[in-house]
Amino acid sequence: MIQKMKLYTKLVIVLLILSLIWIYFIVDLTYYTLFQEKATFFNTLDYSLQFKLVYILGVVLFVSYLMLIFFKRNNKNLY
Repeated sequence: MIQKMKLYTKLVIVLLILSLIWIYFIVDLTYYTLFQEKATFFNTLDYSLQFKLVYILGVVLFVSYLMLIFFKRNNKNLY
């Protein structure tokens, strides 16, 4: 099934999974900020490193989604 999927569909699925992970990191970081509980591995990292990871992953996702949109727009046959 995975071999028959188009590259565009595979990229969308990977980006959606990365988006879910990014949202989980934001929720986990917010919970840690409010309650100061270390429940997951992510909270054992340095506080500034957590913000940098969330920021970098957010920028990567934003750029990836933009590239995906422009890739799809440029490959449309307008004739």
